[in-house]
This record gives sequence, C-alpha cells and structure tokens, in this order.
Amino acid sequence: MIAAIIEKYHVSIEVDDLIDFGKKYLEDRNSEVRSAAVNVIAKLSKEMGYENIYEDLKSLKPQLIKLIEDKIESEGGTIIKVEVNKSKSFKNISKKN
Repeated sequence: MIAAIIEKYHVSIEVDDLIDFGKKYLEDRNSEVRSAAVNVIAKLSKEMGYENIYEDLKSLKPQLIKLIEDKIESEGGTIIKVEVNKSKSFKNISKKN
C-alpha cells in the first residue's frame, strides 16, 4: 500500500521514515510483510535513484540487499552504488513535473 502511494502520488514524505519502516520489516517472519517492505524500498529507489538510498541500506544483511536489488532490476531499475553526501533537506521525495 505504501509503495503504491509513493509511486502514484509522488507525495513529499520524510524518506528516512520510509526507509526505516522498510528495513524494520525486511526480516519479518511473514513473507507478505517482507515482500511489502522490499516493494517500499524498490519504489523509493525508482523515485529517488538507488544511489540516493544505498547509504541507508548498507547496514542490511547482504542477502537482503540482493533481494532489494533483484526487485529493482526486475522492474527495469538500475543499480548504481555510490555514496551521496545528502543534506537532511534533500531527504524528501518531491517529484517535479
């Protein structure tokens, strides 16, 4: 649901909160919950670019990062691993038309 909102409405949201939400549930026992968490991270990547959220994901287990990257690539996204020095004000999703 959250992933769909991000993609459909391109709303301005505090990205740290969404990343923390996704990371929290990536290791949930329920596969549907884990899948939803992967979708949230993948949609954030689509909106912001993977390079802009990569730094926040580096603390995850390698297999979880691979799962996220596989999802991003399966949806036509690109995986670019660079560290971006971003200010707190940058961490808002705001898509311009």
